[in-house]
Amino acid sequence: MNPTDRRRAIADISMAVIVTAVLIAVISIAFDHYYEFNDDVLMKDILSGRYTGTPNGLNIQMLSPIGGVLASLYRILPHHAWYGIFLCGLHYLCILLMAYRSVHVSSVFSARISVAVIVFLFSMGVLLPHIVMAQYTVTVAILASAAALFFYTIPAGVTGRRFVLYAILPALLVILAFQVRSEMMLLCLPYIAATGIARWSREKQPFDRNTAGGYAGTVAIMALGMIVSFAMNAASYSSGEWKVFLMEFDNRTELYDYQYIPSYEENATFYESIHLTEADVALLENYDYALDERIDGAVLGQVAAYAKELRGESVTSVVSGGIREYLYRLTHFSDGVYALLVLFLYVMLIIAVISDKDRTVKRKVMILIVRVGGLLCARSISWIYIICGRRSPDRIVHSLYILESIILFAMLITEFTGHLREGRYLQMTTIIVLIAGGMIMAPLSVSRLNEHIAGQEQINRYDRAIEEYCAAHPDNFYFEDVYSTIIDGETFNERMFDGEDDRIRNRDLLGGWIANSPLYREKLAQFGVKDVADSILNNDNAYIICSDEYDMSWLSDYYADREITVQTERVDTIAGVYGVYAVGPAH
Repeated sequence: MNPTDRRRAIADISMAVIVTAVLIAVISIAFDHYYEFNDDVLMKDILSGRYTGTPNGLNIQMLSPIGGVLASLYRILPHHAWYGIFLCGLHYLCILLMAYRSVHVSSVFSARISVAVIVFLFSMGVLLPHIVMAQYTVTVAILASAAALFFYTIPAGVTGRRFVLYAILPALLVILAFQVRSEMMLLCLPYIAATGIARWSREKQPFDRNTAGGYAGTVAIMALGMIVSFAMNAASYSSGEWKVFLMEFDNRTELYDYQYIPSYEENATFYESIHLTEADVALLENYDYALDERIDGAVLGQVAAYAKELRGESVTSVVSGGIREYLYRLTHFSDGVYALLVLFLYVMLIIAVISDKDRTVKRKVMILIVRVGGLLCARSISWIYIICGRRSPDRIVHSLYILESIILFAMLITEFTGHLREGRYLQMTTIIVLIAGGMIMAPLSVSRLNEHIAGQEQINRYDRAIEEYCAAHPDNFYFEDVYSTIIDGETFNERMFDGEDDRIRNRDLLGGWIANSPLYREKLAQFGVKDVADSILNNDNAYIICSDEYDMSWLSDYYADREITVQTERVDTIAGVYGVYAVGPAH
């Protein structure tokens, strides 16, 4: 590297570091970091050892290789928020990489400054809520975004082994994202594939042996990394107990996330055929199915299959309906600012390609088909898939928009740098609109985030009250009604860096994705619970916590169904809205 290039590289790295450092400083001063959902809190508890007493890499949601690394950190250096450090570290590392590559691609100093500002404003206006309220699903999209931008901005003409060396970092980011949450990474994979094809189209001799070999080598690294990760994960969960639970986990996900619980009154014949009573169905409806060991993975799978059958939808009707909804969502800008940002970037990219006077019409058409058309096809595949599955929460929707907008941004800045000798006004327009939009969105994003945090803190105070109550009665164990932990559609969460408490919580839910797992049984066994229903009925130290919003008839009905008459006594109140109930045989 000659002295000029070295100075340029140092300047670009410095600019990226400044952008990231300022972002970290602003966020650290203005906000606390949170886990957005109780899913991440539970994953953290498993990894740290707070769930069972021993750090465990098998946290069910992540693949075991990365889970094992995090659990090892908790074993080596306990009392540190390693999972929170991991999520935040990935977020800021990706922003650093995206800032560096964006600046490095830009040709003139003024453009590099402008791009650095855009990256900062994008982080404040779009990424801010997901950085402050971290969630592992969105983390995967941020990793995929950094990988895509880095990969696309590899200089044209780099081929063979040099290309593979350049591409190792984005390939490793993709493999890591796959380990953090494989389902989300697979949803992002069409975007990554479209980015790879678009990058290939930048080559003057795309079918040259060295060029093709570099791409093939990169694809092989990613594929091998994901296959090995999956194989290691499968080996980690190979015991019979885990296999049984994972089947239940998959069926639970299908039933609660993609299907519904058919009512007992209208489907009594079906439920009788699988030996479920009305009281059992009530447990399914209120998500407290862990009370009854007979409701296992096979039963959950049968109910899910029956619910799917009741819908009476063929694959053709589901897909055609998904396409119609996708087109409606696309043309009506249902996702607000995210949709407008992506539309603007598409329009500017198309104009930039068409405006280039150095390209023939045939070349322009080819670029539009491969790059713009390819990305549109990729987004359509992922979007139609989630729409057909009736599963499109904000954490997935926002993730896909983040990934798409960053890919478009990478294409646009590369287009401006490599071509458009006379496109100064187009570049200025793009920069001005993005900076102006970012300056408008950043304060709005801060305001909305503050409102969300304030509302979340109101919810969290109930969780803290329950935690304090349970901690004050360490000899007891408390089972929580699942829906009692959801207030106005929001679950309890935690601050990331409030200090790590290694004490095992003497409470747990009567359902949810951890229920009936080997970890769940291991934890309950430490409190003398082998059979949930029997312990609630006969153990003097087992209680149920339920919101006053719900009555306890579902519990009495469950025992009555087994010819056991019980009396449910409210023995205490938490925060004025939760009852603590003792259950025993009626005399």
